[in-house]
Amino acid sequence: MLKSPLSVAALLSCAVACSAGGDTIAGPGGIGGSGSISAGGASGSGTGASSFGGNGGAPSGGNGGVGGGSAGIAGTSGSAGTGNSSCTPGDVEDIPDPPIPCELCGVLRRHCSDAGAWQIPACESPGECEPGTKGSRGCGNCGSEERTCGDDCKWGAYGACNGQGACVPGTKQGGCDQCSEKVCQSDCTWSGCQLKSGNQCEYESGTNFQCCGSSKWQFCSSSCQWNPCAGCSGCGC
Repeated sequence: MLKSPLSVAALLSCAVACSAGGDTIAGPGGIGGSGSISAGGASGSGTGASSFGGNGGAPSGGNGGVGGGSAGIAGTSGSAGTGNSSCTPGDVEDIPDPPIPCELCGVLRRHCSDAGAWQIPACESPGECEPGTKGSRGCGNCGSEERTCGDDCKWGAYGACNGQGACVPGTKQGGCDQCSEKVCQSDCTWSGCQLKSGNQCEYESGTNFQCCGSSKWQFCSSSCQWNPCAGCSGCGC
């Protein structure tokens, strides 16, 4: 059937108008992809956007498509690193500047176990003494000498020997009767005169005697032994 010029013009006008609107008459467009969620350590990097297609065509042209969707949800914060806890069995590591210093200048040290993991650190290699402390020991003739512990927890050298006595314990000297002697005592002082070992008496140049019975006496010999008793008169015995 022959179309009228008015009908053909109307159809051409609709085709141009619908095409200019950007939508087709066929119906609603498809739904775009949704945003994905990703966690990248400290903060997420959301990607993707959602879009919706345009509505169906209208005589004056369809509405434009809805804009892109919202950004993806941020990822959760990543946990802090724990460091490398692995090691080679037998390894030893000193820990400098520990928060609580080891006693006696010791070293805070950890060892690697046979399983290849660091063990709990412990104080090792302590020094000899507490800095500033003093120590002493005997010296010479009952004297003493002193030393001081340094800042490195090591003993310094001993000083001079002070407070010595007159003699070395056990030594002997004369200055007495020929039968006696002086002996140095444990406190490094000289004893009084005392008989030498095995002697019975002091000779005293032959004048030393003792009563040995009624009207009897005996004198000390030059060999430091008592002579036999002898009678005496007016001797006081």
